Amino acid sequence: APAFSPDGSTVAFSQGEPDGSWHIWTVPAAGGTPRQLTSGRVPETYSRFAPDGALVLYHTWSSGPDRVWRVPAGGGAPAPITPARQEDDAYPDPSPDGRSLAFARTEGDQTRVYVSAADGSGARLLVNAASTLPRWSKDGRWIAFASSRSINSGIFVVAADGSGPRRLTDTGSWPAWWPDGLRIGYIAAGPDGNQQIHTVPFQGGPGRAIVGPRFNGANYPFDIAPDGKSIVTTNTYLLAAEIWRLDPK
Repeated sequence: APAFSPDGSTVAFSQGEPDGSWHIWTVPAAGGTPRQLTSGRVPETYSRFAPDGALVLYHTWSSGPDRVWRVPAGGGAPAPITPARQEDDAYPDPSPDGRSLAFARTEGDQTRVYVSAADGSGARLLVNAASTLPRWSKDGRWIAFASSRSINSGIFVVAADGSGPRRLTDTGSWPAWWPDGLRIGYIAAGPDGNQQIHTVPFQGGPGRAIVGPRFNGANYPFDIAPDGKSIVTTNTYLLAAEIWRLDPK
């Protein structure tokens, strides 16, 4: 799940290590030497930059309770954001003004989207239905989400105060906004069963596939550069996963 920094110069990502662990790294978007940011005992994944670029948010991924953390983008000690619970908090996405945090919280057998203050306090339920993978619109007025991580989930939007939820697609998952706020990208299954990147208008309408990227398999989240001209994603070739940056053509 690679993600661009707010200025588009850096990509954060989680990397599987030779010892089986997963940690958060960054790398220049133009290519270069990666830098490791975390080295915790449990896997660390799904990185997202804070709006000012100073912090990278992520969540742990383990057999026990998981929570949302942050680490300085320039390196330093990680710190937890959401409180320790008996169940999971995951998939953080900070609001554009940096004041709020959307994330997926598991309670019993259901996962739903919550919104809290940036420090994790005052969490409130946003969507009273199965929901996950929240992503804020660039103006901070809307949050896109999926009903599950399954590629057959469906893409939805809801106002930041929880009002006006509506479904945009019948299938697809892992939403990502284009900077102009007019389109939402998501992953969906292609005719051959492999993943495709699709887009759907925010106001509603048919989705369409982005022609060009070819994936081997599915479940490869992506992100869109702040200028809307590039996409960063992963892909699998044989047994190796690589990070790619796609130009507008």
